[in-house]
Amino acid sequence: MFYSILRIIRLITLIGLLLYQLIRYMKIIYLFKNGIVVKEYIKDSKIRRIYRVNRVHDYYTHATYEYEYNGIKYVAKDKMIGTIKMDIGGVVDIYINPNKSNECLTPLEYKNRNFYLIVAIILLMIVIAILLYYI
Repeated sequence: MFYSILRIIRLITLIGLLLYQLIRYMKIIYLFKNGIVVKEYIKDSKIRRIYRVNRVHDYYTHATYEYEYNGIKYVAKDKMIGTIKMDIGGVVDIYINPNKSNECLTPLEYKNRNFYLIVAIILLMIVIAILLYYI
């Protein structure tokens, strides 16, 4: 009985993560197609060096963007870490949600949009495998 409840909780958690990833992916696609494009500058960028065996390092940035829309200034941060080297003060395209101006799509999120889809597909395969095993 106890293990049955744990299985159900695990399955509900996986389905919740799957839905989150799919909703995030659809939100990125929506903002890219329907968002208002604003060219703004990079306010801050955190850089971390990762050393590999061959001593080559990659830059992983976590940029902060500042943009203005309808006379109000907003600050947006990348939700993902990627391999794009961003220069502070550099100009980038930011896609602003026309309905919620504090919600935007940053260049790094758009570049890594398929990550959400891949994670959702993997979670879907795990959910199906669990269902097939217990049914």
